[in-house]
Amino acid sequence: MEDTSAVFLLDQMLSDALKQECTDIHIHSTPDNLAVQFRIQGRLVPYLQSEQNPRAMVRRIKALAKMDIAEHRIPQNGAFQTKITNQTVSVRVATLPTATGESAVLRMLPQYRLHLSLLELGMLPQQEEAVRGLLQGTPGLILVAGPTGAGKTTTMYTLMRMVSERGDSVVSVEDPVEIPSNDFSQLEVREDKGISFATGLKALLRQDPDALMVGEIRDAQTAKIVLQAALTGHLVFSTTHATDFVGAFARLTEFGVPRAMLAEVFRGVIIQRLPNGAYAKRGPGTLLSQMTPAVFEVYPIGDDVYELLLSDLPWPRVRQKLRTILPAVSEVRTLRKGG
Repeated sequence: MEDTSAVFLLDQMLSDALKQECTDIHIHSTPDNLAVQFRIQGRLVPYLQSEQNPRAMVRRIKALAKMDIAEHRIPQNGAFQTKITNQTVSVRVATLPTATGESAVLRMLPQYRLHLSLLELGMLPQQEEAVRGLLQGTPGLILVAGPTGAGKTTTMYTLMRMVSERGDSVVSVEDPVEIPSNDFSQLEVREDKGISFATGLKALLRQDPDALMVGEIRDAQTAKIVLQAALTGHLVFSTTHATDFVGAFARLTEFGVPRAMLAEVFRGVIIQRLPNGAYAKRGPGTLLSQMTPAVFEVYPIGDDVYELLLSDLPWPRVRQKLRTILPAVSEVRTLRKGG
């Protein structure tokens, strides 16, 4: 396969990926073989095996993503846009040197507007009402928690759009920006340019925002700035990989944030996951027809939980006591006795 053939093959591969509602393309090249897999419904499916000049495909991808084509020893990240059947698609690229060759993963991000409501994401009406209450209440910190692939980023974009549509100024710092939007200002983390989550947050706070979205709280400095923003009258959103309310809270204390300060700013946690047996991957690049509605739990913070968070009880004991506070059967879980 000559480089010219690699151009046509890549175009065909991207077109097929979009038609098959593929979220990620996995490419591995060795001196003798090119192997391509599509991630569809959360699972890898074989797409192509070729023995013709296998390295040409990776070179073509790196050229489009403005990477160093001659560099094979270190991982690289980049992105490019392409047009497929009149639809603009952003493609995020990550390459990795391996013992047998070079691998690349392409994340497909179709740039049509996914104006999904909370109900379309899978929330029940009472859950949507609880979330709207959180957005309209006292400023503070709202976490969206759940496992990888559950759709947390898509939910965050929906929340930001809801706040923006009521006339508030919304800004975000993301790594990377998943879906460019005209509804809010988005800053992308660029560690090589000195833009980290922490430095980006400091810059965004000078933009007079009403609400901020932090893609991920990765270190103590970022956690401190997030808490300061929440304490000074800002609505702050962020995500965590925790699987329940206590885990989401405990994760932040690992960065040295006092429990008293967290309890002061915490307004609620939205837990989401895919139903058992569902394998659809729900990133921002996922097509609406492919999306499996998520299962949500909404936890507005009540007085009883506030006192538990302020206590010095170990987290397993906090989790145990919460079970006595939570309603036995409820789709919206308000952490308040009698609530």
